[in-house]
Amino acid sequence: MKAFLNAAGDVLITAQVKTLAQMQAVDATITQEVLNAARGLLAKLSPSNLRFHKKTSGDGSLITHYTLIDKPELLADNKRIKDLAIDVRSQAIIAEGFVHSTKTFSLSERAQINWLGRDANKNSIIWPYEISTIDEQAYSVANQAELQTMIDVHFTTKDAPLISGAALKASVAAATTQAELDAIIDTR
Repeated sequence: MKAFLNAAGDVLITAQVKTLAQMQAVDATITQEVLNAARGLLAKLSPSNLRFHKKTSGDGSLITHYTLIDKPELLADNKRIKDLAIDVRSQAIIAEGFVHSTKTFSLSERAQINWLGRDANKNSIIWPYEISTIDEQAYSVANQAELQTMIDVHFTTKDAPLISGAALKASVAAATTQAELDAIIDTR
């Protein structure tokens, strides 16, 4: 099974759709595929917890689609799915990178390790120092002060969606009814 996130923050679970493009052909509000994090959660969902739908894609092929049934006894499962959607959105915001001097720099896992290394070694860097932008263009950092500004923006940009996501997840944990859970909207 695969899971996809729509613009409203709902996680849609499907058995036959293979790609994001195929899912978007069925539902234009789909924004991204939920990657590996969904596997453990999806394995815990039983057919009795899911509503079955059949939709036809743009090319006429049939797509099997499952969504959670809204039952009070499923609040715990729905909370896990809402938490998953919040995590996916946090990662999507981080993946957008950060901007410095009109250039966008990556915040991928590899890039974050590189930023930590630059921070640890900033006193031994020879200036000017070149860094690649998110689209692999060279950017010349003039001096240590500029690098420190970039490092600070890196940490702030990376941490902000994690902090706001944690606040949303605290609201999810505090919800005692499906209506309270549904009222929690991730507008980041």
